[in-house]
Amino acid sequence: MTDDPEIPDVSSVGDYLARRIALDWLPFDTRKDLGILTAEEEANLPSTAYAPTPLIRRVTNDTNLAPRSA
Repeated sequence: MTDDPEIPDVSSVGDYLARRIALDWLPFDTRKDLGILTAEEEANLPSTAYAPTPLIRRVTNDTNLAPRSA
């Protein structure tokens, strides 16, 4: 939890710093793509808008990523 109304909760000090810098320096469209929006900006998005979470790992079926046996 933080005292910053634009960033109410974070997972670490580094997370807070990255979000604060993004909010201060990046344009809205870039922040939207990264999923770093203020609560007010998220509330103003249309209900059909999608703001992806960049930290989710997507599972692929690529055989090159399979672990090698010893």
